[in-house]
Amino acid sequence: DAVTRASIEASMLTTLVTQPIWVIKTRMLLNCNKRISEFQNFKNQTSQIYQQHGFNGFLKGLQLSLVLSFSGVVQMYVYEGTKILYDKLEIPRTPFEEKNFICGSLSKVFSVLLSYPITTMRTRIQQNQFVGECVKQKYNGVGELFLRTAKEEGFRGFYKGISANLMRGMGQKGIYFYFYEIFKDLLFQKKAESL
Repeated sequence: DAVTRASIEASMLTTLVTQPIWVIKTRMLLNCNKRISEFQNFKNQTSQIYQQHGFNGFLKGLQLSLVLSFSGVVQMYVYEGTKILYDKLEIPRTPFEEKNFICGSLSKVFSVLLSYPITTMRTRIQQNQFVGECVKQKYNGVGELFLRTAKEEGFRGFYKGISANLMRGMGQKGIYFYFYEIFKDLLFQKKAESL
């Protein structure tokens, strides 16, 4: 469908443009030096990425980010599907219209469970890629990262930090879809009245 295709294309284009910022942000988050300001941290990480990897360093994890760009479409389909299921189950409605909040939260749970291993690998590939004195690289690519994580940490290694991500994401997407439906109804109501 045209809307889905447009959504995927927009998401992939956004990913291509913003990938360097994601790499810098990831590295900034992992910097524990309390003595430097945010700007110094940004400047320091940008310089370090370029010195260690050249321009390609700013594209670390791009393939994984492009795969993750599909998660928004998956989430929207799951949201619409859970709304249909919610109605089929004939769950009583209240004036609060919690259906949209619940279905939005569930769509995020499904999306996170599906995409979290990719998110974990992307974060690890974007982190400081060298051990010790910038001689030995931690991972030689996504394939090695996947195999080592599976071997050394098992299935759970791909889901580290998922509980915090779910707590944040469920509330965020629940609120997002709750107000999405309210504004959508208002917009279409005004459009119908103007005709």
